[in-house]
Amino acid sequence: MSRIIKADFVQSPSLHAKSIPFQPFSIAGTDVHEFEHQTLNQTQEESSRILAEANMQALSAIDEAEAKAAQVFKQIDNEKLKWENERVNLQREAYEKAFAQGYEEGREKGFAELHHSVEEARNIVSSTKEALQEHLDRNEKVILQLAMASAEKIMGQALKEDPSSYLSIVKKGLKEVREMKEIKLFIAVEQFALINEKRSELFGLFPPEIQLYLYPEEELEPYQGFIETKNGRIDISLDTQLDEMKQKLKAVLESSR
Repeated sequence: MSRIIKADFVQSPSLHAKSIPFQPFSIAGTDVHEFEHQTLNQTQEESSRILAEANMQALSAIDEAEAKAAQVFKQIDNEKLKWENERVNLQREAYEKAFAQGYEEGREKGFAELHHSVEEARNIVSSTKEALQEHLDRNEKVILQLAMASAEKIMGQALKEDPSSYLSIVKKGLKEVREMKEIKLFIAVEQFALINEKRSELFGLFPPEIQLYLYPEEELEPYQGFIETKNGRIDISLDTQLDEMKQKLKAVLESSR
């Protein structure tokens, strides 16, 4: 049976979709693996710098809090010694019950105040650690947003200069369904002519008996597409590839913490 290229506009059936891992394609003479590696390295360096700075600030705050706590404990020891000395003197000099009772109440009040100071110092250390975690979480989001904005800008410019770069994503998706007897490839109208010109390369991915149908899909945005077989749908959209990169960048940030 001959293989067919069909260029009619069609409405594709709704099937369950799955995505493919991020795949390399050329960006102005640079392989995307290299671009991705550079982006991940830059993200790691920036993340490490911010983490180091945050850790230094946190350690300084913790040292200060612990120093304050140490002063409080020292004050407790001094007050204990002071109260003990006063107790000896007061026991020797005080004969009246009311006076002795007042002393005991004063001592208990003093220890209660010191205990409160200790708890306050401990709370300072705890709140400093919590503030550090919030700081790290906030900066992680900023780094991820900046990295993704940079990646999208570079990829967008690369595709503008060389639209055929998208072909490698299409090929990778087709390789995922090489065992199927009938394959339908739906491409955004803006990229249909480009992919259609490369149909011989696409046919070369399959044995002669495989039927490959190519359709322009007007409801797709530029650089979006999907492949349909009897087993379901594979997403070959550029934005899906960017999502894969986002997950990799996020994993880098989490591993550096």
